[in-house]
Amino acid sequence: MAAVVLAAGGVTTGGLYRMAHRDGGVAQRNDTLPELCEIVSPTTLAKARTTNGDARYSVSTKIETSCVWDQTLGRDGAGMRTLVVNIGKPHNPELLFDSYLQTQTQGQASEVTTLDGVGDAAKSVLTAKRSDPRAVSGHVVRKGEHVIAVRYVGADPSLFTKEAKPDMTELQSMSRAVLDEVLGKL
Repeated sequence: MAAVVLAAGGVTTGGLYRMAHRDGGVAQRNDTLPELCEIVSPTTLAKARTTNGDARYSVSTKIETSCVWDQTLGRDGAGMRTLVVNIGKPHNPELLFDSYLQTQTQGQASEVTTLDGVGDAAKSVLTAKRSDPRAVSGHVVRKGEHVIAVRYVGADPSLFTKEAKPDMTELQSMSRAVLDEVLGKL
């Protein structure tokens, strides 16, 4: 009898583990994003585990381009990742900078620090709410007439749950790499 109970426990444990570590994301969309979104290279998107462009949220106007990518099922691994890059060229860069920064923090408890030596003004934002397994690393930079905002959201599987806090250092490092690539190409 003990062997049956032990075997049932092993099957349950194995099933929970497999469910938690299934690939994240959705089927490849093959959406066409605004041309400026190509500023983020396929190599960087692969490193960020966000190879699936989402045209529903990627738009371009005369003032701003928004680019959104998330995970491709079967390609980008377990957990959850979403990358949002906004590139603006407004009449008032300071105002858009403040707006992007407010959007990054969204009234949540966030750690906001100044990035020295990056553009004319630059902030780094890190948000990790206790009740939510997802964490957000973001950067907002004003450089000349451009304002760039990078928002990288992630969660990783834990032993038996689909979403747990990601490695915050990895999240920050990846969002900074995206920012540096965009700044280097503008």
